[in-house]
Amino acid sequence: MQRIFLQLVRRILQIAAILLALVAVGLSVLGESVPSVIGPLLFDVIFVGITGGTAAGLMFLSRKLGQRIYDMEAATLFKEIVEGQREIFSVFLRPFYVTNKLLEISLRNFEISWPTTYLKSPNSWLEIELVKAMRGTSPVIGLGRPGEALGVGRILTDEQNWRVTVTELIDCATYIFCIPSGHPGTLWEIDHLVEHSLLAKTVFIMPPLPQTMVGPPWRRKKEKVGLEEDWANLIVEMEKRGLSFPKYEKEGMLFSIKSANSVDIQTFELSSPRSIRMGVEALLMLGPSRFASLRAKHPLLTSIVNYSWRVIFWTRPPWLS
Repeated sequence: MQRIFLQLVRRILQIAAILLALVAVGLSVLGESVPSVIGPLLFDVIFVGITGGTAAGLMFLSRKLGQRIYDMEAATLFKEIVEGQREIFSVFLRPFYVTNKLLEISLRNFEISWPTTYLKSPNSWLEIELVKAMRGTSPVIGLGRPGEALGVGRILTDEQNWRVTVTELIDCATYIFCIPSGHPGTLWEIDHLVEHSLLAKTVFIMPPLPQTMVGPPWRRKKEKVGLEEDWANLIVEMEKRGLSFPKYEKEGMLFSIKSANSVDIQTFELSSPRSIRMGVEALLMLGPSRFASLRAKHPLLTSIVNYSWRVIFWTRPPWLS
């Protein structure tokens, strides 16, 4: 019941944000004909800025609510997994130090006369894009504190039992996504994947070098996440285990380990869930998503749906991203 209520509130926030974004666009057009006493620039700053900023704020709240729903669904999903009632799901493994730090800052121009300016996040986050990429195939869950990040649904566990929980998840998972690391916890997870012959359903993610900024807006600076140093330690640890991992590249990649010296590599764009999906399909030999199958059977219907979405929301449908 709580989840249904949150979904309803989220939809209301999204509708309100869309309406405000349309108002902001209308005001920006109106501002061009404002009397010189006020001036178009001041009009945009006061009226368009407040309206558009409110729309962006409502969309941010809707994303936070959406993440809370994902976390609730992850808890329900984990219960089904333990009880043997769930067959298809994916697990996301990562070192905790990368939480909320793997993003790509968008360089697109800020255009006040376009609704998506206020409705879309300016950044691309790895977890969010991964969840979008696997939409229609399987839900993606992982360990962590619910609400700590947007993207993968979190399952809360304690320090004493996390290995038991991870074992239950990865042994039963349909697919496994892992950001490898030289940290002890992640090394233990990789060892488990190797010892239990789970590499065939595992996609390793080399994240692009993040552009994380820290500090107040007037004193922002780039934060050194430490990916490159960690990856160098990872390669040393993998060599001890007889495995060959690719060297770190700033552009990032997806790869799978077929044997000790055989690595399949796929490039991807962090801002494109579709490119992530295509890389995963190539590495794991996945079939087409549910929407792709539907499009093949009913091309005219899906074309109408896609066109309608573009007309109403001025953006690419999420299932095509």
